[in-house]
Amino acid sequence: MSDRVGAGCAREGRRPRRWLAPVLVASAAVLLAALPYLAAFRAQDSETRFVGLVGGVDDNNVYLDLMRQAAEGEWLFVNNFTPEPCRPAVFNLLYQVLGRLCGLTGLPLIAAHHLFGLASIFLFAFLANGFFGDAFRDGRFRAAGVTLAVFASGLFGLGELLGGAIGWESRSVDSWLAELTTFHSVLIYPHFVFSAALVVGSLHLFLSALEVGRWTRAFGGGLVCSVLIFSHGFDAATVLGTIAVFFLSFVIVTALAPHYDRIKRSPYVQIMVRGILAAFLGMLLFVVYRFGQEALPDWRTWALMAAVLVALWRKVDLLLIVGVGAGLSVLLF
Repeated sequence: MSDRVGAGCAREGRRPRRWLAPVLVASAAVLLAALPYLAAFRAQDSETRFVGLVGGVDDNNVYLDLMRQAAEGEWLFVNNFTPEPCRPAVFNLLYQVLGRLCGLTGLPLIAAHHLFGLASIFLFAFLANGFFGDAFRDGRFRAAGVTLAVFASGLFGLGELLGGAIGWESRSVDSWLAELTTFHSVLIYPHFVFSAALVVGSLHLFLSALEVGRWTRAFGGGLVCSVLIFSHGFDAATVLGTIAVFFLSFVIVTALAPHYDRIKRSPYVQIMVRGILAAFLGMLLFVVYRFGQEALPDWRTWALMAAVLVALWRKVDLLLIVGVGAGLSVLLF
């Protein structure tokens, strides 16, 4: 009895640590994202005034206008950014909620915009941590995944950091589509961070429903995806495409599951499985051979590969192997 109580207490003591990584990563992202806003605020003088946006002015003003219309009691929105007359026709669940909260509380629209962005960053970090938690038991891998997810900046971020030093002036696709670079969205577009969180949350629920066979998780994923569709339908294609990829295999596995033991004992199936495994090993060896041709051109690369094999045999930590390998590559090559 005491052993079980002790084990339970140990598990309870470890639980807060599981959520430490997303809290720290989200806090760091918030602090870094706040720097340009603080700089713009301090740069105000008697002739200029900072209105609260450092980028994406056109898009964010559209969102603020939707919030204003909702605060005024409108259910369908009008496009006020065109000279052409138009009727109310647009519905957006997210800005209905934010706008009506502003109408009820008197909170300024720009304040609600930034508070929503703050909450979205933490929501995304926590949902990403849960998503990676199903894939990695090691907390370090979960923390690395959350960090990469929150601070992902793509070629656009790399170009902004190093472009001037190396003379790189080309514009990549992700510089025109903020949804492809998470930290760009963290800086400028709270709407996109919230959408990314819903994408991760719905995918997590759908994939875990496939794994454990619980319809309640699939139903929860559907609800989250519905909120995504009525808030930022553009990103729903990610979720729906993933469902389409896995749906057929899910149906096949579900249909064959009751007959698994009988199929497994079939001699014809066993022969086919051996043939499939042999073919897979052949393809794997061919891929290794082709990779070796490209990655092992001289004795230094062969020596590095041999050292890695020894390290893996000695059960050296994978993160340490990757870090040391990267450092040695810089020194040797």
